[in-house]
Amino acid sequence: MAGRSLLESTFGRTMDSLKTSTIVLVLVLAIGACTSQPSVPESNSQDLAPVTSINPEEPRTITDLSQISPAKALPTPLQGVSSSSASPSARVSDAIVQQNVERLFVSNLDQLRYHEGARDAPGETALLNDKAREFSEFSYQLLNQTLKEARSIEPERLAGRKLPLDLAPMILTAVMDAQGRLTEIAINSHSGDREVDQIIIDACKRGLWSRNPPAQAADSDGMYRIRVKGYIRAYVIDLKGRYKYETQLSLGLL
Repeated sequence: MAGRSLLESTFGRTMDSLKTSTIVLVLVLAIGACTSQPSVPESNSQDLAPVTSINPEEPRTITDLSQISPAKALPTPLQGVSSSSASPSARVSDAIVQQNVERLFVSNLDQLRYHEGARDAPGETALLNDKAREFSEFSYQLLNQTLKEARSIEPERLAGRKLPLDLAPMILTAVMDAQGRLTEIAINSHSGDREVDQIIIDACKRGLWSRNPPAQAADSDGMYRIRVKGYIRAYVIDLKGRYKYETQLSLGLL
């Protein structure tokens, strides 16, 4: 019995010794783990600003310039800026544009110059009385034919000369037969310029005709009596000092 008690006492002391060694080993390992972690320096809370997520599309109130995005803003176009306040680069660009415009103008100078053309001088026609307006198709046919002839005669006869400013209308009476052929011309009043009178007379000789005149427009004897009122005036002068003319013709049926 004494030997058994001694054995149990020895075993108990051994177990106690192992428990103590285990506890000491655990403590050593725990201390080593704590000392191996890097130390985090304490930061000053005043140096760190709170991080907030900012949506660039959402409007917000700015209380500090540090809250403005550092991104470079897009340049806005200059509107209504005078040349004196514009930047040097803008003034240089304007000067280049002006030079290009001047070069274009000079290169097309021949096209931009005034050129003499062969355009017809203006002409006007009118009807003098109700009978002419009643047979307007017949009347305007005679007028247009006569005006065309007068404008074709004027350049050669007048030779671009200046006409007197006090010219009066030239008035004549023409007679056509039932077949529409001119048979007679009687002068009622002169214009004051012999050549103008002759132009209107010759134009009537060439232009007063009709292949199928309306019978209702004829006089009681079957003849057509036509009153013509003509006026020619110089209305423009070209670069060579030559005049062009405006012709006005009016017609009435008697």
